[in-house]
Amino acid sequence: MSLEKAIDMMYEHFEKEAKKGKVKARNRPSPVFQSTHAKVTDNKDHFPLEDEGQARNALAQVAKYKSAPKWWSGTVEEVKSAVRRKVKSKYPSINVTAKEEVPFYKEAIEILKRKQ
Repeated sequence: MSLEKAIDMMYEHFEKEAKKGKVKARNRPSPVFQSTHAKVTDNKDHFPLEDEGQARNALAQVAKYKSAPKWWSGTVEEVKSAVRRKVKSKYPSINVTAKEEVPFYKEAIEILKRKQ
């Protein structure tokens, strides 16, 4: 059997499996929340962490949440802590401490507000 014939056979096999729904194409790295997560309600992946830039972006986006996002059936704190945990485990050099947890953060914000 030639290499070309073998490749054609493999291609046909994967096409058939894809039509049956057995092959699922995923072109994103493992996100913090996969579409199959029990609390994800929209069947989409959320917060991909392919590189440090995406990890920092995930932290910035989740910091904006005041309440749980529409696609999440849990609490906002669950989302925030899960993103921080995953970023810290994958990129230990990134500081994942929430601004609210930094000593004197709230007092500094209040002082700045009064000066305006």
